[in-house]
Amino acid sequence: MNEQEAQALLNQLRNGELPEVHITKEHFLPFRAVLVEQEDREQFVGQAQKGGSVRYSYIKSSEQ
Repeated sequence: MNEQEAQALLNQLRNGELPEVHITKEHFLPFRAVLVEQEDREQFVGQAQKGGSVRYSYIKSSEQ
């Protein structure tokens, strides 16, 4: 996964185009590198899955 692919997934979550994304352990570090640069990074919620993957969703804040 490259930076552009990670950013596209984050934008789709943010815009409600995707309810969640599954990130495999192989793609976790590149995805996380882009995630931590987001201003609204606290709105992205990750849930660890068996096998090392993570399921991310986006929770809109009451301020939005």
